[in-house]
Amino acid sequence: MFNYYKINDYSVEITSYYKKEEETDITIPYMIKNYVVCGIENYCFVNNELTSVKGLERLKYVGDYGFAENDIESIEIPNNLTSISRSCFMNNNIRDIKIGDRILDIGERAFKNN
Repeated sequence: MFNYYKINDYSVEITSYYKKEEETDITIPYMIKNYVVCGIENYCFVNNELTSVKGLERLKYVGDYGFAENDIESIEIPNNLTSISRSCFMNNNIRDIKIGDRILDIGERAFKNN
C-alpha cells in the first residue's frame, strides 16, 4: 500500500509504503487516484526486504535513502532520472546495475555496502 502527497493538480509523490506480508517485488505505479506519480520521498522504502523494484522509468526523482536497507539484487536507473540521491540504494545486495546516460549526480554513499 502506498501513501502519497499531492504536489499539484496533476501529480503526487509516494511518501511511505506498507508492504503486504511476504511481498518482496514491487512496481511503482504510474498513477494513484488519477494523479501521476512523479517521485519517491526520503526514506520511503527503507528496510522492507525488497528484492526487486520496477517502475522507476516513470519517476523524476527518488529521495535520500529511498530504497536503502533492502535486499535489491539488480537495478536499472532509467534516463528520466538525472540524479541518484544520497544513500539511495545503500545496504542492499546489488550485483547488477545499469545507469542511464543522463545521470548528472550520484550522491554520497548511494551504493555503499552492496
